[in-house]
Amino acid sequence: MSKSRISEIIEQFLKEAGANIQEDRLTEYIVSEAHKGRKLSEILEDPNIKGKISDGHLAHVLERKEVMQAYEDKLKEAVK
Repeated sequence: MSKSRISEIIEQFLKEAGANIQEDRLTEYIVSEAHKGRKLSEILEDPNIKGKISDGHLAHVLERKEVMQAYEDKLKEAVK
């Protein structure tokens, strides 16, 4: 394997790892804000989110079980 190919593999790995870390942090932020009672539409307009992640990555974050659970909990509270 050539040095350039190894460099490409390492670069791709680091890029994916960085994206995963970013997704983890955004998930934590969204869940935290949801537990504070904020609407998802408001949270998505925050500077911590807006413009810092692509629509594709954001969709992936919103599909995470932690985010879904936070809003499921809010719905349960609302119907009590």
